[in-house]
Amino acid sequence: MNHIIQIKVITKLSQTLTNSHKLSQTLTNSHKEMLFNENEIHDLEYHIFQTQLKDDIQKETNPINLQLLARKQRELRTCYLNLCNHTSSMQHSDEWEDMGDLTFGNDSHSSQDYFHLWDIHEMFHDMNAFEWDTNTDIILSQNSQNNDPSLINIPVSLTTLGNHYSTGECPLGKVYIPKNLTKFMKHNSHICTLKYNGNLQSRQSVNINMPWKCIHVY
Repeated sequence: MNHIIQIKVITKLSQTLTNSHKLSQTLTNSHKEMLFNENEIHDLEYHIFQTQLKDDIQKETNPINLQLLARKQRELRTCYLNLCNHTSSMQHSDEWEDMGDLTFGNDSHSSQDYFHLWDIHEMFHDMNAFEWDTNTDIILSQNSQNNDPSLINIPVSLTTLGNHYSTGECPLGKVYIPKNLTKFMKHNSHICTLKYNGNLQSRQSVNINMPWKCIHVY
């Protein structure tokens, strides 16, 4: 008999939460119009659920059902507080999720160690691009007295072999290697004559992606 009562209470509570969710979804959909931020939306949802539970508790007379509703009320409050703490920790700490129980085994590294590695991974391209641009500025200023300062001889490593062209890398950035020169790249690294294609803004105006073009392989 108690199981039947519990099922009825859970079913009723589920219907109540469903109706509350529909209302909160309406609030979420009108978020932009009502100028609610994410925290305010969560706060509204929580108070909607709590109000529904309080109404059900006031109407309920069965002691067993009252216990079930009171437990649901406590669980809802715990979930809401956990959500608030999580949101606050994400805003005022590292952008990465704390490792917590995600790690396993005899690992002596802390979450901060993993955060540091993830930061390096995320910024890898940006850090390389900054270094390439700095090196390019230095080389171009040193070649300013040459007849063509945009030409330079430098080691290039072949990184991608394509059907129509290939790609290489050098201390100054990515290198476009025409198909007719790819066959001369027999080793991992060759001294090549490169021509500078201009900075990012200049290249974008003429649909050129890579800052350097290989014109000769030694």
